[in-house]
Amino acid sequence: MVDKWVELNLTREGDAAVTRGNNGMADGERVNALIDLVQCNSIAAIAADDDAVFDYYLLKLTSDGADTLKDNATHDYGMAYPCGTVVLKGHFFLRDNIIERTYKLDNKLAIMHANIIRAICGEVQQIK
Repeated sequence: MVDKWVELNLTREGDAAVTRGNNGMADGERVNALIDLVQCNSIAAIAADDDAVFDYYLLKLTSDGADTLKDNATHDYGMAYPCGTVVLKGHFFLRDNIIERTYKLDNKLAIMHANIIRAICGEVQQIK
């Protein structure tokens, strides 16, 4: 048996990376196949639609895969997430030198919607 048809109006997304929310996601649902590949200490490229120069931010993960929030949470940058949201936790790499493409790891906790991960990065060279 087939349910009733539902008409949806779809809009085309722009070329820039788009941040998506978890609205309507079932608890624990994985929207993006990359989510299942991330591990603690992985470095992920996260969509950045509000940055005119860069399409992504780098996030060093402290969570082992995606977590479903058991309580409402606010990360150190001030963004609030409701209970039940599927998220990744970690620390952002802040741009230190744009020309040399060097970054510094920020000590603030970041919580991000899990479905905005765009890539898992390879090894990162540490400069002392």
